[in-house]
Amino acid sequence: MNPELYWIYLFNIIINSILSFYSSVLLVSLFVYFLRIKNPRVQSFCYLLPFCKIWLDLFFYCFSSWALAFNVNPLLALTGTRTLRVQIDPFFGIQFCMQNGQTFSLADVVALSIGLFWVRVIVISIGSGAVIALILCWVRFVRDGKRINRIIQNALPIHRFILNPKLKSWVNKMKVQFVASPEIHSPCVARKKLLFPSSLIDVLSQQEFEAIIVHEMTHLRCKDCIIRLMCWLISAVFWWIPTQWWRKRVEELQEKASDQAIYQFEISKFALAEAVLKAARNTQVSNLRSVISFIENRTILTNRMQTILQQEPTQRTLGGRTIQYGLLGLSLCSILFGKMWIF
Repeated sequence: MNPELYWIYLFNIIINSILSFYSSVLLVSLFVYFLRIKNPRVQSFCYLLPFCKIWLDLFFYCFSSWALAFNVNPLLALTGTRTLRVQIDPFFGIQFCMQNGQTFSLADVVALSIGLFWVRVIVISIGSGAVIALILCWVRFVRDGKRINRIIQNALPIHRFILNPKLKSWVNKMKVQFVASPEIHSPCVARKKLLFPSSLIDVLSQQEFEAIIVHEMTHLRCKDCIIRLMCWLISAVFWWIPTQWWRKRVEELQEKASDQAIYQFEISKFALAEAVLKAARNTQVSNLRSVISFIENRTILTNRMQTILQQEPTQRTLGGRTIQYGLLGLSLCSILFGKMWIF
């Protein structure tokens, strides 16, 4: 393959990742809406797909059908010989095709239009930014890890018992320990340690104390911290794609799902709401990426309180859930393994 094509291929990754991310966001949102997916935990997993998609697309490029690899310039093709093909077979596909079966991308058209010099400039600039972002992420991860270790080492055990038998059994099974530290301002979970601010322990009622435990342990069980770290890392590497707004949406759904977990342990939603208010009084925004704080953003506290007080446990028949989630799974696989905008 012509060495110049490698630059255009890298340019494809930059342009196509943007198109693929937002196409996936649109399609996932449509499927969640039309299939009436109300469970916030299921929604949060669905909304992770765009982050997975931009990585997976790197393995879907088909060089054997790439028009430029055969010295075919799609800009010079005759009118009517180029088509935009949208299909589901069974995977969702959006591709530009030519009559002989060769494919090209919108990034190819842009690259041929602006010239190879500017393609190289853009690729080098964005690639350098991705490397720098990856290094900064590693530095921050190591720094946060050291700080968390120090907080855990200096934390004191909490001499308070869990009275809810179902919750107590779950805690023992998960082998989670509760400790208190004056260095944190909001309850959080880190490395199977549930940390409470020292000033908060004595002001919580028994149900409020247990509501916080349920919330944080649900984060731990569902690997929410790892998921957030991976989304943060992907967003940093693909820094040219505006993804922060979508990451916040995923995090809000994770919080909502963890709040709803109290119904499994027959804990009052009013106890959870009161715990949120008490924890928020002296809470400062945490800048640790390796933990999930009980109160992370005070600006959306009002919305969270309304959601807690208005939410009710939802029930659905097993048959209805099976059909609903089966269709959802097929739809997500169709998006994830489909070719969108790539050659």
